[in-house]
This record gives sequence, C-alpha cells and structure tokens, in this order.
Amino acid sequence: MEQRNHFLDIAKGIAVFLVIITHFSWEESERLRYLFPFWVSMAVPVFMIVFGFVNTASYEKKNIQTLHRAYAPDLLLRKFARFTVPFAIAYVFNIIFHSIMVEKLSLREIIVYFFRGGIGEKGTYYYPVLLQLIFLFPVLYFIMKRYENGLLLCFIMNVLYELLARICLVNGQCYRLLSLRYIFLIAFGCYLYEYNGNKLKSKNWILFLVGTAFIVSTDYFGYEPLTINYWERTCVYAILFFLPLFSFAMEHGQNLRCRFLELSGRASFHIFLVQMLYYNYWEERVGRWMPGRACHLLVNIIICVSVGVVYYYMETPVSRYVMKKLANVPLTEFRLYQVLFLKKGRRETVRFCEKGIDSPLRSEGKLASDSNLTLRLRRR
Repeated sequence: MEQRNHFLDIAKGIAVFLVIITHFSWEESERLRYLFPFWVSMAVPVFMIVFGFVNTASYEKKNIQTLHRAYAPDLLLRKFARFTVPFAIAYVFNIIFHSIMVEKLSLREIIVYFFRGGIGEKGTYYYPVLLQLIFLFPVLYFIMKRYENGLLLCFIMNVLYELLARICLVNGQCYRLLSLRYIFLIAFGCYLYEYNGNKLKSKNWILFLVGTAFIVSTDYFGYEPLTINYWERTCVYAILFFLPLFSFAMEHGQNLRCRFLELSGRASFHIFLVQMLYYNYWEERVGRWMPGRACHLLVNIIICVSVGVVYYYMETPVSRYVMKKLANVPLTEFRLYQVLFLKKGRRETVRFCEKGIDSPLRSEGKLASDSNLTLRLRRR
C-alpha cells in the first residue's frame, strides 16, 4: 500500500484554519496590519496545489496515458460522488437554515443555488470550482506531461484568462465560480509531483520577489493592475511568492507529523462546508454571547473544526458506499476495444465497453460468429 503523504494533510489542515480566520469579520486595515495577503490569503491556493499533486499521483498510479481514459465515466463519476455527496448533505441543511432563518425558497432557486455552490457567501464558490476541475485537470495534466515548458504554458493560459475576463467585463459573481483562475496553481501541483520542485530552484528567488512586489504594490501602495479585476490577493501574480515557499516546505517537511492537523486536513472539505453554513447563519448569533473578538474567533474555530471532523466521520462511509455502488454499475469500466465487423464482405469498425454489452465476446482475442456475422476483438 502506498504511504500517505502526511505533509499534504498538514498543509490542508492549516489551510482550512486560515479559511475560518479569513471569513471572520475583519476590517481591511486589520487585514493589512496583520499581513493577511502573505499568509491567510494563501489558504485556497494551498488546496489547489494539493489538488493538482494528489490527482497527478492518482493518474500515475493508474497509469492513465490518454485523454480518453482520463475522461472515462467510471473515473469521473467517482470523483463527482466524492465531492457531491458531502456537499449535497450540507446543502440540505443550507436549505433548512435559510428557510427557517431568512426566507423560503422556490424549487427553481433550490436547483440554481445547488449549482452555484450553496446559498450565501463565505466559500459557496468552492463546490462548483471543484466540479469544473474534474474536467479541467486531465488537460492540464497532459500539458505538463508532454511539454517541457508545460508550467510556463499554463502560466500564460492563466494570464490570458485574466486578460479576457477583464476585456469581456466578466462580473464578480461569475468570476468567482470559474475554475480557470486556478490553472497555474493546479499545474504547479502537477509539477511538484513530477519534478519535486527541482527545475525551479534556480528561479525561486525571482518568483518570490515578483510575487512579493505585486502584493506590496497592490495592497499597500494602491496600484491597480491592468489585467486583474477581482481577487487580486490570490491571482496568478500574487501567488508567485508563495510557490517557492510551499515547494521548500514540502521538500523539507516530509517527516513532520501532527495528528490533529493531519485529521483536520483529511476532513478539510467537510470543515469547509461546515464553516460555510456556520458563517452564513450562526456566527453572528454566537458572537452576541462572546466577551471579545479574540474569544469569538477562537470559538468559531473550535465549532467549525469539531463539527466538521464529526461530519467527516459520519459522512465518509456514505461516500464510500456510493462510490462502491458506482464502480459496479454497467458501462463504468470502459476498457476500449476495437471490433471489426465482417458482414457480407463489408468491414466496419465500432467501439464499445467490455462491461454492460450483450455480446458473445468474453475475453480478448476470442472470436464469436454466426451464419452472418464475424467479430474480431483487438485490445487498443
């Protein structure tokens, strides 16, 4: 069995704590005073890098070498279920809380909000972004695998997307729901798995200085970048300073262990969903009973993390059951074959899946025939 990368769990555990911290009610002056752009704002970039790294490891383990296999429905369905089952359960509570505390929703609104990631703010963009990344990741993976300068290509793609978003006047609500702003971070996760950060070591200080200069100029000196409209603190330029730091930490932190942070990292998606509900409906009510803001923030962290971990333990068996059932559904294995039909002197080629087809073919290379039809099977 492949050993689990505990550093990634720790990184996700820290990141989900930062998510809870950033969603607290801070004044903008406080965010700048406490240097939030340099650490708290890097929470979601951590998740994106880990997403790229983990999915690259999964592709390598399964020896996925073609886009056709990467987009096989069995893989897509399992990834879809992994994110959708916990979100759907949380969304039910989202509807209940909103109906009781705010207003009742129509069926149309319930459907629309589901695909928008939930009702309210505080991270409701995250689920739609994850679903898009399921389909975007294979393209980025093969760009990284097949082109020596794949990381540079992904950076250029990310910059072009930001430019197009500005030219086309994409509004903030639409922009926050699109995963294309994370192209470079996902590619960097792939790069870390493939090269362990070795290729960029000579350029790390350049990335660090460029990213730092961008953050300082935009957040502390009021510079308005020409190509960025929204989310400047996590844009493709701002995160440059963070990449060498994460690469360094990953290289030298492989032996780090912290059971609490590792558990928080494994439960990070569930904690994220819980904090989304908590901040939208309960945080203000809890705050009324708190003696001070520091105590309020501490209680927020304790509630979100503890409830999120409990939710993780309760929901994980459900997700595993659903994914196991999906694995047994016909037409989910999708092993590609080429079948040559020789009928009445005519030669035709079709594709089908090994499972779920009512065919006399049972194994590779076996022939099946009747008076009118001959089938020859060849593994592609």
